[in-house]
Amino acid sequence: MLIANPIYDVVFKYLLEDLEIAKGLLSEILQTEILHIAVEQQETSAFKEAYGGIQILRMDFKAEIKTNTGSKKILIELQKGKYSLDIMRFRKYLGNNYSKPDAENKEPLPITTIYFLGFELEEKIPNSVIKVNRHYYDGITNQEIHVRSTFIEQLSHDSYVIQISNLQPNLQTQLEETLSIFQQKYKIKGNKKILAYNHPTTNKLLKRMIRRLNKAVESEKIREQMDLEDELDKLLESKIREAELIAEKNKVLESKLLEKDNMLEEQKRIIEELQQKLKNKA
Repeated sequence: MLIANPIYDVVFKYLLEDLEIAKGLLSEILQTEILHIAVEQQETSAFKEAYGGIQILRMDFKAEIKTNTGSKKILIELQKGKYSLDIMRFRKYLGNNYSKPDAENKEPLPITTIYFLGFELEEKIPNSVIKVNRHYYDGITNQEIHVRSTFIEQLSHDSYVIQISNLQPNLQTQLEETLSIFQQKYKIKGNKKILAYNHPTTNKLLKRMIRRLNKAVESEKIREQMDLEDELDKLLESKIREAELIAEKNKVLESKLLEKDNMLEEQKRIIEELQQKLKNKA
């Protein structure tokens, strides 16, 4: 079946606007039953780019969930490419969410972050889903502490990193099967916006996701926004290459200036030695 590629911001946002899909996907990633989910108003991140008179805004996904152990805030980032500015953008967005009061909650909610990455981490970690799960330890004895503190939970967070490029074809778990909808091996030749997804499944959540993404293919508005995302990515890549070339030229120039300074210092030393020899002879 033809489906819109969910690695695009606009498609991912459209997918998670279906609260049953958002609830099911988060339940599988967090391995926790979600009793309630409320998606907050979509917020634009700090990153903004103007191109051709059109402003393109990066969108972030934020939801509040309630489980058997209490409520927490979930932040999801989808990133197709790796740029040097992304880490600071993520940190700023995370910092903003730590500083903002949570609606209808007297106390700040604990935060969990989920990062969907369209690229592989530099360290070449082969895992497709990486869970960063905090534990408490006694700083004196190193024994684990099993009691959770509200203070600590509000000031630190767990994370999940999903490396889309590392999703494996051999699906062994339900989570792997659900995430297979992101696998880029299904891309149609010459059109990366569309996936020809053909994995047979009885997974109800996955079937719902497939139907919604198939519906997205028919949306002219979504297709146009996907085109704009591609234009933005090309512009960013061009700007990054330009910045790298400038940095390389500056590096070469600095090297030449340093070499010149060293030569002048050497010439100065030789002149001083000659002057001293002449003085001694006199």
